[in-house]
This record gives sequence, structure tokens and C-alpha cells, in this order.
Amino acid sequence: MGQPEREAAFDYMLSYSPYDNLARKAYPAVLVTTSYNDSQVMYWEPAKYVAKLRTLKTDSNPLVSRRRCSRPATAARAAATTRSRTALFELAWMLKQVGSRSSDHPCVIRTLSRPQASSSNSCRSE
Repeated sequence: MGQPEREAAFDYMLSYSPYDNLARKAYPAVLVTTSYNDSQVMYWEPAKYVAKLRTLKTDSNPLVSRRRCSRPATAARAAATTRSRTALFELAWMLKQVGSRSSDHPCVIRTLSRPQASSSNSCRSE
């Protein structure tokens, strides 16, 4: 089923392609995350997805794209810190979307308002 030159395989692959199945409609709040160091999905694929979704969505729900610029962690502690910060941001974002009173906690507010590496021209470690 992974041979796109065969029409049946191509049609099947197209049926589950997130990018190709976007449509002009309302979408829920969306957080798209990626990393410059992801070896499976290059960072421009989620960027392309977000750009297309921005042109098609008909609602005012948040659409956030977050890219990690950090270099691959060589030390276990650095890797754990990066994973913890990523998980904290994602959890804080979800709490805010569901209107949890926990989203008013100072730690959550600080996490969501911290400048992200992707908003800068330079690629800094998070």
C-alpha cells in the first residue's frame, strides 16, 4: 500500500493525508508542535500545514505553531529538561483551552507568555 505510483495506493494514502484533507470550515483550537531536529517529519511540513490551515479556517479559535530549536541533547539531564519544558507548555496550553481555573496559576501564565525560540531570528536552546 505504500507505492504511490499505483493509483489505488495513491488514493489510499491521500485519504489519510492531514495536509490534503484540510477544508474551509471551523476548527477547534490547534497546537502544532515540531522540532528542527525531528528526523521523521522535517520542520517545514508542520509549517506548511499551519499556513494552509490559517488560510482555510473560518473560526477565531487559536492556531499555535511551536518549533523547538534546541540542538540534540547529548546529556540525559538536558534531554529530560527539554522534554519537561515541552510537556509543561503543552499541558498549560490545554488547560487554558478548556478554561481550567488552573490556567490562571502564575506558573502556567509564565509558561505561556515566555518568548519562544521560534519567535526569534536566532535559534536558541529552550
